[in-house]
Amino acid sequence: MTVKPIDLQTNMGHMFDVGKVEHARNAALVEQQHFLDKEADELSKNKKDKLDEADKTEKTDVREDARKKKDEEKRNEKKSKNVDEKNESEHVRSIDDKMGNIIDVLK
Repeated sequence: MTVKPIDLQTNMGHMFDVGKVEHARNAALVEQQHFLDKEADELSKNKKDKLDEADKTEKTDVREDARKKKDEEKRNEKKSKNVDEKNESEHVRSIDDKMGNIIDVLK
């Protein structure tokens, strides 16, 4: 199968169109690569932000747990103080009641 000069002439007219298509294809690949690169950068930034936020929430959870423990300890101390004061006041009352009943008479 031989190439005739007329075939070359018709193909030469299409070379400009072929060049345009190839250039557009290469430009699209470059654009796509830039877009993927930007998207990857945004995802990595978002991951860092999410990790920072997760650390912050973890810290606040620990703080809240510590605060709850302190509050519970304070409540327990208040309860024990109230119970101790109540017991002490009952003991003092019982002593006060007995104070006037016993009379020591010296002979």
